Amino acid sequence: MFMKIMSSVIVAILFSHLAISAYGFDEGNLVFVIRGAALTPGPRSSTIEVIFGKDVPSEEALKKKENWLIRTINLEDGAEARFIPDEVTVAQTPSVGRLPSLIINKTLDPKRERITIRLQLPNFPEFTIGEPKKTGARAAFAAAKGKSDADIYFSGTSVGARGSKPLYSFESKLGYLFSLNRWGSFGPRAEVDAASESNIDPDSIMASATYEKIFVLGRAEGLILKSDVVGLEFDKSNRNRNVTTELDGTLVLPPKRFGEGTFAAFDFMAGFEGGHNYRHKLNSEGLGNFWRWKFGANAYFVMLHPPKFKRINFSTEYKVRLLRSAEPFTETIDGKDITTLRKKPRHYVGSDLDLMVSDAIGITLKYRYGSLPPAFKFVNHTLSAGITFQLKQANK
Repeated sequence: MFMKIMSSVIVAILFSHLAISAYGFDEGNLVFVIRGAALTPGPRSSTIEVIFGKDVPSEEALKKKENWLIRTINLEDGAEARFIPDEVTVAQTPSVGRLPSLIINKTLDPKRERITIRLQLPNFPEFTIGEPKKTGARAAFAAAKGKSDADIYFSGTSVGARGSKPLYSFESKLGYLFSLNRWGSFGPRAEVDAASESNIDPDSIMASATYEKIFVLGRAEGLILKSDVVGLEFDKSNRNRNVTTELDGTLVLPPKRFGEGTFAAFDFMAGFEGGHNYRHKLNSEGLGNFWRWKFGANAYFVMLHPPKFKRINFSTEYKVRLLRSAEPFTETIDGKDITTLRKKPRHYVGSDLDLMVSDAIGITLKYRYGSLPPAFKFVNHTLSAGITFQLKQANK
């Protein structure tokens, strides 16, 4: 049964890839990095040439003046100005591909001004004139909009008291996908949600070999096809153990702009999970094969360069799993964990407010409700605060 599910997933991946490609959608990415920028000042105007990393936005998106923002800060008095370029041209070069040039009808002086340029699309990449060209990790990773959007994520809290063990909880994601060029990307991925006390946070550990393909449908819109081809689900005590495979598609919509530095973005997901349960708390022999439909949505609100912070992210994730057979469900009643077998839908809600002091590091306020596989340990409205590290891979 499990091999049949895996075969179905592989066939579905190939069919989806061929079917979507047949309609001629642009290949590319929805995450960009500005690796460098060169300023050529003139007596009446200035030109900024922008160099992107592995992926470059479409020519249509680059040429639209409203997609760019130039921010200058006077180094003497701190006066700030923000404006869009007066014209944008795009040249095709053999070395870097599309090379946009921003033309401004005023003289800019990097010796007297700190000049930052930003593309007001997908992940809002920016670069400051005079900084070293981004290479290595700086060119491979970009700021994430929240936990659901991140490829590398760690957020932890710890509370200590005299005479007792510290209470901790943490959530983490770690993944790196290697580019297969036009065929997508493939690599390892893992997620851990755990805590020292059973009623604090979900108890969920997942590891998988993941395939991902991004189909760009517009200037900032796309379909992300993802499959955890072979994966493991287990809890902290290893009392629940699943071998799984899954396939889902996420529709990413263009961000909605509110002013110069505030954005809202949304995406919607649908897919399925299937596999085999080899062990669970109520039966060491396991439940056998299982199948789940899953649906979800994410909402992101991003404020760039607010007072005191590099950015502020607010993200909300909702996911529901519709079980085709009964699986374990654990809830805390009168201080005790009670596990039963149920078929009811499993809901999960997570909301994060990230106060980012850099692209990667910030302070997070978190709200959690619901349960995650394999134990589906129910968390009933928890609030916490912690330190967060998050980044999104840009060179898939």
